[in-house]
Amino acid sequence: GLRGSALLRWRTGDVVDGITTEACPVCGRTVPRVVGTRRGALVPTLALRAGEAVVDLRAVTAALLGRPDLDDWRVELSRSARDGADQVLVHLDPAQDADPAAVALAVADAVQATSGLLPTQLVLAEPGRLPGGERGRVLLRR
Repeated sequence: GLRGSALLRWRTGDVVDGITTEACPVCGRTVPRVVGTRRGALVPTLALRAGEAVVDLRAVTAALLGRPDLDDWRVELSRSARDGADQVLVHLDPAQDADPAAVALAVADAVQATSGLLPTQLVLAEPGRLPGGERGRVLLRR
């Protein structure tokens, strides 16, 4: 049931490639287990224009979760088409009664305070038009 979905170990920051029930090469058991673990994938080192920086994506999402001035948000890690540098884009869908400029400034401050990194760009989206489909999501496009 996880075909095409990412499996994350949120507390450790690991991403795994999948789950298998094939016999373990060591013990022979067929209990489901994760395979292809990429340790610390949620704490990547980014090659930003200003130099390398380590960013904890869990800290970035912590700055966005539960904010009453946001209806929805996305954090996107991608490479710039201009120069290939990594970038952290934060897409925002401000609450209906919130001032979009004030929300963007508050989010930038909160993300910098929790993760130590100022987002490369804040993108204000039209209500209900954020990429990715699910609410509050991290997109890795590197």
